[in-house]
Amino acid sequence: PAQVRRQMQIADLIRITWGFSKDFSVNEVKHVLGILSVNSFVVHDGAEDGLDLIGLYPWTSLISHCCVPNVKIITRDDFSYISEATVKIPVGQEIVTSYHHYYYHLYGTMYRRADIKHTWSFDCICHRCQDPTELGTMVSGVNCTACKYGYLLPLKPLDYNSEWSCTNCDNITENDLISKKLSKYEDDMEKMEKNKPELIELLLRQLRYILHENHYLITECKRRLIDIYG
Repeated sequence: PAQVRRQMQIADLIRITWGFSKDFSVNEVKHVLGILSVNSFVVHDGAEDGLDLIGLYPWTSLISHCCVPNVKIITRDDFSYISEATVKIPVGQEIVTSYHHYYYHLYGTMYRRADIKHTWSFDCICHRCQDPTELGTMVSGVNCTACKYGYLLPLKPLDYNSEWSCTNCDNITENDLISKKLSKYEDDMEKMEKNKPELIELLLRQLRYILHENHYLITECKRRLIDIYG
């Protein structure tokens, strides 16, 4: 896997190129890289200068993930962190944040959970992930082709291979069919030439006949248009 190859490249850099082979074994380097991978926070995302920075903060790394966080993590110019409440937190309620990049909050459960599993090696089972409608937002809703009125949602959102059922009729659709449909449009979006909003607008018009108006792919199209138009 790419992650294993990357770890070996870094291990070789530290031990061979930099001459620390007597100080650290390959397994020790990989162990530290694993800790950084699952416990660090993005300090600088490199969107403008191509420089990505992460930081390991002992107290902040103890905060659990939730797809409906009650605190947000803010980075200061000196790379220190602030945990700021986003809602009123009752006494005794757990303080939780989102490990995702900010715009992943707009993505659907299947997408978010797969990213969490791949990046942090655990399965999110928060109350949003357990709700097929995602707290009534319908951000994963796919238009039902059988009745034309309802929306397909996963029957068991915590199952990566869950069947999808219509909210209006008895139509049941296999997960593979939904996944392939969404992957096609995701690929189309990624292959588009940058700074050509007319292509995104064309795709957006197509998606309005296929997905719920709140679907994350529609929102992603709009987000990219905002980036272009400003």
